[in-house]
Amino acid sequence: TTQKKLSQQQKKEMSDFECSDAEDVMSDGEAYDSSYAEDDDGDEGDDVGDMDLAVELPKEEDVNEGAHFLSPSELIDTQLKAIAEVNSIFQISPGTARILLEHFNWDKERLLERYYDGNQDSLFAEAHVVNPHKEGTLSRQLSETHTVTCEICFVDCLRKEMTGLDCGHIFCESCWNTYLESKIMDEGTQTIRCPSHACDILVDELTISRLISSEPVLRKYHYLAAKAFVRDNKHIKWCPSPGCENAVRVDSVEPRSVRCPCSHAFCFSCLQFAHVPVQCKLVAKWMKKCADDSETANWISANTKECPKCRSMIEKNGGCN
Repeated sequence: TTQKKLSQQQKKEMSDFECSDAEDVMSDGEAYDSSYAEDDDGDEGDDVGDMDLAVELPKEEDVNEGAHFLSPSELIDTQLKAIAEVNSIFQISPGTARILLEHFNWDKERLLERYYDGNQDSLFAEAHVVNPHKEGTLSRQLSETHTVTCEICFVDCLRKEMTGLDCGHIFCESCWNTYLESKIMDEGTQTIRCPSHACDILVDELTISRLISSEPVLRKYHYLAAKAFVRDNKHIKWCPSPGCENAVRVDSVEPRSVRCPCSHAFCFSCLQFAHVPVQCKLVAKWMKKCADDSETANWISANTKECPKCRSMIEKNGGCN
C-alpha cells in the first residue's frame, strides 16, 4: 500500500513537472511569436517585402545619359567639325580629308595612327586618293587656251572648259554633270569614282557640289552622304521610328536603351524596342518565334477546320467534298 502511494505520488510529480515544462516552452514560444510579430509590424520587415517586389525603373535623364540626339543640320555640323580637325592636322583639302575619314568609317583615331605610321603613299592609295603632298599632273600645267579632247564625248574643248581630278583625267563639264547625275539619281550612291576607265580615284565633295547644276540632284547627294555618315559611324544610328529624322550619338558602343525626342524608346545595339536587361540575341529569337507562330496560325486557319464533335482542328486529306 505504501509502495502504491509512493508510485502515485511520483506520477503526480512527473505530471506536474511535464506541465511546468510545457508552460515554460509555451511562454518562450509566445515571447518569440510576439517579438517576431513586432518585427513584422516594424519598418524593416516592410522594406524587405518591398525590395523583393519593387522594380526600379530608370529615370528619363538616366536613360539618355551619354547619348546625344542630332537633327539633320546637326549631323552636317558634326561631319564638318570632324573634317576640319583632320584638315588642321594634315594640312590637306577638306574633300581629301572627308574621303580619308570615310575610308576609316569616321574613326579619327585610327586615321591618325595610320597616317603617322610612315607609309602615307600606301594610305592614300588604299583610300583611292592621290597623295596631295606630291606635285601636280600634266593636265594642271596646261594653259587655259590649250585645246583638249574630252575622253567621253570626244569633243575638242579649251582647257578652261574642262575639269579633272588629281589623277590627271579631264573631261568637259557637260559630261561631268551627266555622269554625276546618273550616279546619284540612278544608282543612289555618293561614292563616285573618276569616269576614266580603270581609274579608282574618288571624286571629292567639293568637285561634286561645283559641277552639279540641278538642285534636286545636289539635295539627294547630301542626303546620301548624311545617310552613309550614320551607317559607317559606329557611334551614331538613326532613330527607327517612322518619319523621325533624328540620329543618336553615344559615347560608348554597347547595348543600351535610349529615348528619342520623338518619344520613341529603342535599343541602340539592335534598334528594336527597349529591352534592357534582356540580351539582343534573345529578343531576336523571341521575335523569330513569334513570326513562326504567326505563320503557323495562318496555315492552320487556311487548311484546317474544327471537328463538329470534339472541336479540335482537323485537316481533310481524303474523301469527297
